[in-house]
Amino acid sequence: MIKTRFEANFGLYDRMASIQREICGELCALLGGLMEREPACGYEIGAGTGFLTRLLMERYPRTDWVVNDLSPRAEEFISRFADPGRVAWLWGDAEKLWRDAGAAGSTSGEERGSGGAQAAGQDGVRQGGVFDLVASASTIQWFDDVPGFIGNCAQSLASGGVLALSTFGLENFIEIKRVNQQGLEYMGAQELRKVLKTSGLEILHLSEYTRKVWFGDPREVLHHIRATGVNSISRVRWTKRDFDAYSARYWELFGEDGQAGRQNGTDKQAGGPGGAERLDDGARRADQAADGPGGPGGRRVPLTYHPVLIVARKK
Repeated sequence: MIKTRFEANFGLYDRMASIQREICGELCALLGGLMEREPACGYEIGAGTGFLTRLLMERYPRTDWVVNDLSPRAEEFISRFADPGRVAWLWGDAEKLWRDAGAAGSTSGEERGSGGAQAAGQDGVRQGGVFDLVASASTIQWFDDVPGFIGNCAQSLASGGVLALSTFGLENFIEIKRVNQQGLEYMGAQELRKVLKTSGLEILHLSEYTRKVWFGDPREVLHHIRATGVNSISRVRWTKRDFDAYSARYWELFGEDGQAGRQNGTDKQAGGPGGAERLDDGARRADQAADGPGGPGGRRVPLTYHPVLIVARKK
């Protein structure tokens, strides 16, 4: 079901997921300052329409890539800019690919490509110790076993290889959870820190912040969520009564006038001083108000994003 919903919204996602695109830019910029050499071989997990893929391929043009996504439709977007001689495609559930590889010594996903990239895809997922870079943006929050997944990433890295991740923290879509008592369960930054260290990874950077995007009414919030990813609000179709109750509750809890909606909040930052971790020194950006049409009487409602950015190295 998740695959079907993502595929249905690929075109909309590519045009409308501005927050996710911005996060990919931040993650790639971090890599530019923290990776000591250009990777010979990289593996991107959950590539989608290629926001991060394009940036990585532009930064590291001589790298062979294994590109994974749940849907083969990703190739339609990524092949527009990818060097076909340096890409192997590996379709399927990234968690399941590793589980099957561990159980049977072979992957269950659809794989094709040529040269070094295809060989790396086969060896990296099945045997480990191959990739110089494993990267994933806005994907792992969908996984069933994030600690197990990070452990598999660490195993697949060569010595000194780098893991670059973005995900979302505990306050992501907090409005939806409070209004509807539904949504994804996110891991906090401190819990992710423990998982990374337990997996034998040295944390080079771990930061988080929140950002509010403002909408004219709760209906626009729903449209935004559905256009930029799987609808995690409900597995069942809503009635008009369901929607009216959701809308009224959203206004009650979070409705603000247009002027109040433009006030900036306070940055949230992960981690602490010391060790090999690199953290942001001061306030970055949080609760920034995106301009948009107002609702009744100029009122607006927010939707909170809570990105977590991670760069870690295999010891």
